[in-house]
Amino acid sequence: MHEPSKSYGGIFASLRILEIASALAGPQTGTFFKELGAQILKIENKTRGGDISRHWKVKGEDRDTPDSVYYCSINGNKANIQLDLSDSNDYGILLDHVGNADIVITNFTQTKATEFGLRYKDLCLQKSDIILANVTGFGTESNRQAFDVLLQAEAGYLSMTGHRGGEPTKIPLPIIDILAAHQLKEAILCALLKKQKSGEGSYIELSLLDTALASLANQASTYLMLGQVPGPLGTRHPAIAPYGDIYTCADGEQIILAIGTEKQFNELCSGMGLETNRWEFDFKTNADRVKQRDRLNIMLGQVFSEKSSQHWIDLFRKNGILGGKVKNLAEVLDEPGAKNMIIEEQMPSGVLSRRVKNIAFRVLS
Repeated sequence: MHEPSKSYGGIFASLRILEIASALAGPQTGTFFKELGAQILKIENKTRGGDISRHWKVKGEDRDTPDSVYYCSINGNKANIQLDLSDSNDYGILLDHVGNADIVITNFTQTKATEFGLRYKDLCLQKSDIILANVTGFGTESNRQAFDVLLQAEAGYLSMTGHRGGEPTKIPLPIIDILAAHQLKEAILCALLKKQKSGEGSYIELSLLDTALASLANQASTYLMLGQVPGPLGTRHPAIAPYGDIYTCADGEQIILAIGTEKQFNELCSGMGLETNRWEFDFKTNADRVKQRDRLNIMLGQVFSEKSSQHWIDLFRKNGILGGKVKNLAEVLDEPGAKNMIIEEQMPSGVLSRRVKNIAFRVLS
């Protein structure tokens, strides 16, 4: 048995990345490679006071610090400089950095890339084998600006969140940007493999819209194959029950079930001491449970309300039942198991940044 190592360490120690992108998808991609040892230089817009996310501060943050919590969470302590790309001297400085880079990450429309002189053909004049990875909202040919919530709305995500009859609910993370960062990482890794084999650079284009569509998974196929338009179900699954169903316990805490098979439902009934005939006859199959979901939840809710959440969590663990507690982030991040995912870094400004890692995998051998 191999002892797990922390990561691939300095596998990308010789890789030089110039990050001209702002906000989230591009910078998070850069941070991923930084955690694997790459040398990152972040170029920020001098005319706007740096990366726009520096100014996104929640209530209670110091208004005078240059590093917002949001900025720290995505960037960590990257080396950075601020340039005005409309200034010829600053543009020259940028081109010098391009000549020393292996990868350039941007988030420009075609119009902006042309205006700034940062098209792929422009960069190739400085470094013939450069890899340019560009992310936009709606494609390079669209000049339309985009933020995550707009994509959540226009790619159908908001129409499936919240509860039936209620207002749509935004996923409380910039989920489309996060998914786009994963796509961009994968594309860059493919480009590095290509470069290793052929010696050639690459031009990568990625849009938030395409990322959002690529991530619709089973919900997209529900429409494409059945003509059914998925609607909001809260946390519930449209085709499995009780899966995503939430119940309130005697202490007011909430628990959730993720029962996906007949065997798991039988284990739930057995572990909770429910009358086998009464439950298994009416809810024998998943189709039965989906059809009678409201009735099933009333019955389960009554049982769960009689004892504390800890009682049920202990019972779930003992009997291998797929259920857990609905936790807030303090409960999650204060747990010992989360400590190895938290990074503390001293920012150039002196601010102590605390964020979660981009890398969740472990290298076992």
